Amino acid sequence: MNNSHFEKLLKGDIATLAQSITLVESSLDSDKKKANSLIKKCSKIKKTSFRICISGAPGVGKSTFINVLLKYLIKKNKKIAVLAIDPSSEKSKGSILGDKTRMASFSNNKKIFIRPSPSKGELGGVSKKTRESIILCEAAGFNIIIIETTGVGQTETTAKNLTDFFILLTIPNSGDYLQSIKKGIMEIADLIIIHKIDTISNLNIQKEKNYYSQIKNDQKYKYQKIQTCSSKKEDGIQKICKILIENYLAKIKNGELQKNRLSQLEYWVHKSIKDKLLNKFYRQKNINQEIIEITKKIKNKNGSIEDFSTKIVDKYLK
Repeated sequence: MNNSHFEKLLKGDIATLAQSITLVESSLDSDKKKANSLIKKCSKIKKTSFRICISGAPGVGKSTFINVLLKYLIKKNKKIAVLAIDPSSEKSKGSILGDKTRMASFSNNKKIFIRPSPSKGELGGVSKKTRESIILCEAAGFNIIIIETTGVGQTETTAKNLTDFFILLTIPNSGDYLQSIKKGIMEIADLIIIHKIDTISNLNIQKEKNYYSQIKNDQKYKYQKIQTCSSKKEDGIQKICKILIENYLAKIKNGELQKNRLSQLEYWVHKSIKDKLLNKFYRQKNINQEIIEITKKIKNKNGSIEDFSTKIVDKYLK
């Protein structure tokens, strides 16, 4: 990418931002070099955004909720980018939901950028290049970045390590589902929102809240961790916006935002090292054939998985 492209990106040109994200998502070696150079330049730009993750099971209404949330956040004179991670087609690895079509009402708004990207089977509810996409959006001047995950359950910790505020969206009668995932996602959620409350009575809303009776409110920021919302009637959205903005300002003031960002950087350094080690290991000559031979030996009771894996790792990664 030339300097002209970089300058356009810094000025917030939407087409240039879209092209830049396409570049970082590319698997071509020639594009990877260009993308790495662009990310290096953008990383030096001192612009900070509020990064919000919105997660939840498929069908919970994440896109509908974001659509209404945008309507309220845009009134705060913010530039907002939505990176919507879709489940991928197993054959094409392309997006199969197309969130952009569900948020079409904002397609002509220059202060809102919506980008659907395929997860390509990646765990963690985000795509491999979501972190780089965030850096590009920040460089382009977007000060709120919303990540909509695929909603894959306990692997959402990856998305948590990309964002400043984690929202778990649920729907009525989802108590059994939540019981199965609560050890993971419940612990990392900053806010749990019971969505689509227009479909149930006030009595049942209270019953839904009772599912979360063991969860403590965040007294540090003085807000109730369990909130209710109806995107259809736009009920509860304004209060949620208030919680988000007040939390962001408080985290900047007490230094927690930068502390969390530093911790997240450490996580991504470790992840990058692990990825490179794995790539280097599996690109060794004859490695696949050796693994096949090891598998046969284990099948014939001539050794254990632990012993053989230790030997082969020691052999290639000295």
